[in-house]
Amino acid sequence: VRQAVLSAKSFTASMSALAKRVAWQEAIALFEGMRNQSIQADAFSYSVLSSACDKASQWALALQSFVEMQRQQVQPSVVNFACAISACRHWHLA
Repeated sequence: VRQAVLSAKSFTASMSALAKRVAWQEAIALFEGMRNQSIQADAFSYSVLSSACDKASQWALALQSFVEMQRQQVQPSVVNFACAISACRHWHLA
């Protein structure tokens, strides 16, 4: 029996599916599970997490993920900055 290799890509793919269902709490739990498995999140993982929070109107959490990304010394991409800007814009309008 072959054992599945857990990677940031497999966690992120699952998080993305959850984000599409606006299941932000499950996406956060999966992200935390990835960290508990000592799997390093990449910029794409953080953008999916931020997007899941943004879609669920959890803008503070979306911004928190951006800050955490920088604490973990993950280089943000243009998508990460766009997610942070979107969260700020929505939070300001709320």
